[in-house]
Amino acid sequence: MKTLSPQATVRAQARDALKNNYAQAVIAFAAALLPIFLLDGATTAAVCIISEFRLRSDVAAILIISIGTALSLTGGILASPFINGFVRVFYRNSFTRDMELNDLFYYFEKGRYSRTLTLNVSFLLRMLIPAALAYLPVFIYAYVCLYAGGMFITTVLYMDFYVILIILSTIILTLYALRYFTVLTLYVENGDLSNRELFRASKYIMRSQSLSAAKLIFSYTPWMLLCFTVLPILYVVPYMTQGLCIGAKWMTRAAYEG
Repeated sequence: MKTLSPQATVRAQARDALKNNYAQAVIAFAAALLPIFLLDGATTAAVCIISEFRLRSDVAAILIISIGTALSLTGGILASPFINGFVRVFYRNSFTRDMELNDLFYYFEKGRYSRTLTLNVSFLLRMLIPAALAYLPVFIYAYVCLYAGGMFITTVLYMDFYVILIILSTIILTLYALRYFTVLTLYVENGDLSNRELFRASKYIMRSQSLSAAKLIFSYTPWMLLCFTVLPILYVVPYMTQGLCIGAKWMTRAAYEG
């Protein structure tokens, strides 16, 4: 009998956990996307309003970028507890095999909302500089090609290098972010821990589990690529989320019990 790899075992457990909960998983994913559509609608409305003032094109562009960025950043932060609720739905399902969609709104309740916002903002700030450094080569490449590349920016080769740089930068940022892989699941387990304790605990866990987490995350690469051709994202994202939550559960246990 063929022995399954740890990653294949986790994926099998994820399929089992979703067996009778797939409809709830899709609803949870769709609900988590709702703030994105609302923010997009608000930004579009702002653009339409600005265009009615018939401003100079450069002034209008600055206003659109400024207002759009402000709306996206502010709205994204305020709606971010949906992400925590989304993780809670799947993480608890990894134990119970029974999804509770009410968990989507768990962190919007009084006393939890502001606490969750501080965690998410702290997470964002910790990732801000690493993200800027990781994607710096992409911006440098685009800038150099724009001002010194001539016709090169119109070629397929330019886009190929651009995409390759984005992929490499994303991989580097993902590997850096592994230290925080279990922050959100630890928060589900114990919401009384402070931000510092959550980040410290996640770093402790990932000292011995980073390689396992990386293998698990990148094992879903074929599934993510299939989203563009065959499989719907409504299947892949819940499947991947469930697998990552199950992986986080076992990695946490292994770090503290090993």
